[in-house]
Amino acid sequence: MESADCGWEIAKGWTTYLYSSGLHGHSAQLAKKATVTQAREEVAKIAQGMIAAELEDPREEAKERLSCRLLVSNLAADAEEDDIREFFLLYGFNLSVVLTSLRHPS
Repeated sequence: MESADCGWEIAKGWTTYLYSSGLHGHSAQLAKKATVTQAREEVAKIAQGMIAAELEDPREEAKERLSCRLLVSNLAADAEEDDIREFFLLYGFNLSVVLTSLRHPS
């Protein structure tokens, strides 16, 4: 080893690396590398799915939901669309409000 200009510490390090079954051995390093590569691929797949979900047209989601109407009667004659919308927002409902012209002023 001395004639090949290879010190004892270097030879011991390579021997430990190549033939050790511990955390610093060659097979352990390969397993670690494979695990990291697999994790990176999974993270990339998740990120691509999230980006695709963000880019989807929100109108498509609205089509999938079941639309419904809520008819409210006995409203004050001076009630405005904004007043009704604000009232329902207090309870967590973000609505589209349409007042019909069939109201009778009192």
